[in-house]
Amino acid sequence: MFRFLINGLFFIGACHASSWTYEDKDDWPTVHPDYCSGDRQSPIDLTPENAVVDPTITTKLHFSSGYYSSALKGTMANNGHSAQFTLDPDQNVFVSGGPIAPGDSFELLQMHLHWGSSPDKGSEHTLDGHRFPLEMHMVHMNTKYATTDEADVNGDGYLALGVFFDVADSGESSPEHDLLEAFGHLANSVRRRKRSTLSSYDTTLDVGSGLFGNPNMDWDNYLNYDGSLTTPMCTEAVVWINMVHPLSVSTGLLNVLNELSNGEGGVITDNFRPVQPLNGRTINKPGDNVPYQY
Repeated sequence: MFRFLINGLFFIGACHASSWTYEDKDDWPTVHPDYCSGDRQSPIDLTPENAVVDPTITTKLHFSSGYYSSALKGTMANNGHSAQFTLDPDQNVFVSGGPIAPGDSFELLQMHLHWGSSPDKGSEHTLDGHRFPLEMHMVHMNTKYATTDEADVNGDGYLALGVFFDVADSGESSPEHDLLEAFGHLANSVRRRKRSTLSSYDTTLDVGSGLFGNPNMDWDNYLNYDGSLTTPMCTEAVVWINMVHPLSVSTGLLNVLNELSNGEGGVITDNFRPVQPLNGRTINKPGDNVPYQY
């Protein structure tokens, strides 16, 4: 369904990828004033104590069976900004419920990572001021919009699920390790060819064991706010759902990610945007004992 719009997609605005880098991320609001200087920019500092129970959240998040697949089909790619897995268009992976408006559903398009050059940084969002070494974003598009042009101009055009990862001794034995290692294979494939390049290949991804069937993942404990894409065009059309409890990642895997080529003779590292002002927005959370959606 979305093949025409996701082949080169990083954060939707792939056609503008050549006009920005993470080296000038502090200047995006002035370099791209029409897009990156609005009032609902992302990422932000997430503060659970200040979060407000949203009475409109009347059901738990509902993930379709595709999220529990051990073999989602797609393309793994190093696009020069991140490691990204883009789903094939026939995977039919949908989320609804939670803070999503009744009757709406969002289809998963791609998953990508943000990481840092050291374990004390890397995530885009922070939690009570704490920055994690890795953050995964799962980018979805609202199925009621036919094109990205339509989604871009609506505040609920996209949904992003954010998951933190923290360095832990269990990082190499946790259910999420194999999932993350699949992204690290991009660096390994470059190393085997002994050249600095961008790369992509068709593969399958086990998101079932790594995330949605992972006993370490608490899908009921999340924060929600209205924000934007986190790279230019910084489109303010994203419903954010950020999981509070981190999963684990090994130091070795973080080192591998920091070997990914940026396509210009260097490596991808510190590919995260600084937190943005809240500007009066409310951070929401679900109440206790929210029922399942059937």
